[in-house]
Amino acid sequence: MKLNIKRFLLCAVIGVSLAGSLGATAAEAAPTKIAIVYFSQTGNTRYLAEMIKAQTGGELIELIPQDAYSQEYREVVARGKRELEGKVKPPLKDGKTPSIENYDVVFIGSPNWFNTYATPLATFFAGNSFKGKVVIPFCTYGSRVGNTLVDITKACPGAVAKEGFGAPGKEVKEAQSKAKVQKWLDGLGFKKQ
Repeated sequence: MKLNIKRFLLCAVIGVSLAGSLGATAAEAAPTKIAIVYFSQTGNTRYLAEMIKAQTGGELIELIPQDAYSQEYREVVARGKRELEGKVKPPLKDGKTPSIENYDVVFIGSPNWFNTYATPLATFFAGNSFKGKVVIPFCTYGSRVGNTLVDITKACPGAVAKEGFGAPGKEVKEAQSKAKVQKWLDGLGFKKQ
């Protein structure tokens, strides 16, 4: 009788162990869905987003304001400052905020506007839940990153934040930036295939 109980317990332990490892294998095999959400005024942040897509295979989601920003630098600066000071969340094109519900990992990118992210991102943040998502911020900047990466992370409550990346806008298209992006993504576990 004692021998049968020991065999039963041994079989139960082995069965539970196998079931647990098979479940972990299935979960590990599930594909990770990646979104690369960004706003780009001059095209630099878009270029950086495209480099991220090339290495991760993620889906690009561009945030386009309903009322386009001027191409005149001083007008963009004045409008951006007014929107930031007024905590404006400008409506996006077609009145729709893109959903990240079906994504596991979300890269979020913006140019640095007055040491933080551009206001179209505020609209995106307000329209989404980040609980359980992995959020990875990136930005382009003129003279410094400022608080852009930290502020993007703070705007995503409930998310698991990973190391962000910033690149000077004037250098983003140079070969050295591509190598830096690849190194950053490699460090996050997104090895180029």
